[in-house]
Amino acid sequence: FNACDSLAEITIPGSVKSIPKYALMQCSALQKVTIGEGIEEICFGAFQLCESLQIIEIPSTLKILDSEAFISTPSITNFIVSSNNNYFCGDNGILYNKDKTKLIRYTTGNEAETFIIPENIKSLSGTAFRDSNNLKTIQFNEYITEIPTACFMFCENLVNVKLSSSITYIGDSAFRSCGKLQNIIIPETVNKLGGAVFLYCNSLQTVDIKGNLLQMGNGVFRECTELTNITIPQTLEKIGTSVFDKVKGPVNYYSNNTTMSNYVQTSSDNTIFKNLGEKVLTSISIQTAKTTYLQGEDFDKSEMIVIATYNDGTSIPVTNYTVLDGNNLTVEKTSVTISYTENGVAKTAIQTITVETKAVTGITVTPSTTKW
Repeated sequence: FNACDSLAEITIPGSVKSIPKYALMQCSALQKVTIGEGIEEICFGAFQLCESLQIIEIPSTLKILDSEAFISTPSITNFIVSSNNNYFCGDNGILYNKDKTKLIRYTTGNEAETFIIPENIKSLSGTAFRDSNNLKTIQFNEYITEIPTACFMFCENLVNVKLSSSITYIGDSAFRSCGKLQNIIIPETVNKLGGAVFLYCNSLQTVDIKGNLLQMGNGVFRECTELTNITIPQTLEKIGTSVFDKVKGPVNYYSNNTTMSNYVQTSSDNTIFKNLGEKVLTSISIQTAKTTYLQGEDFDKSEMIVIATYNDGTSIPVTNYTVLDGNNLTVEKTSVTISYTENGVAKTAIQTITVETKAVTGITVTPSTTKW
């Protein structure tokens, strides 16, 4: 049925166990598909470029659905899933796995401009939001740790992306060709950006990387022609090729980051880079900590937040600090010392505490059972 321009509706019988690759690709008039009982699999690109497709009915027998079965289908409004299906379910037309911990496919024709990912969702499928052209704002919950490949690719009107502090990895082409995205904040928990994450985001102007980024893949910001405000953190250890091709710049970096310094030296256009000099630790401070203890207790750092401040004015929370004198606290003890070292520079901060004497609050007498 590939490229059947006049086909508007189809029921695929259950005798077809698997809908193969590109089976109904580019059926431009197709609006509704009923997948018959007995079908177990839908393969890659099965409904690719079905621009008018709105309704997909999924039977109880479907077990396998390729995450890219419905790419370039911008009009989907409803996934109707049999209540007897043990692998998938639908909610407000959106396709999830059975226990609703994974969002598999958003409805690309959904008219809503904002979507807040529910708290029960722990992961997303690749291309989950691809081609969702009405979507303007996406807000992540605190449970998702990765944004998979091409997840928001071709979301042409996406302007607000609210990432959470649970995210550690943003995958290849995750926001590729989001042409209206202008600003994004990448939280300090993100340690890796895949390849081409923001490729062709030609309205992107500011990227605020909060720190701790270790790796950047090939072409992450390629063709971001309006990007004029970005600073690469000192933590970067690995960088791909063509990362900043056709970026307006400047791209700020620190001279004591060997990875970026080497990249700049070998770049075909090193005029877009600005050397900020060395980034050096200047102080640490303590934001929250437990301050009251009983005699003999050890200092509790589980609730403590230590902030490192640098010579460029930036600050980030750090975790690999040391409590120098916090064991077996005595009533005479009025403070403990926190130490943090980075690139050979050590700084300390003092946390004031109160240590109280253990007091007898009662006694228990156990009657003797000895008979005289």
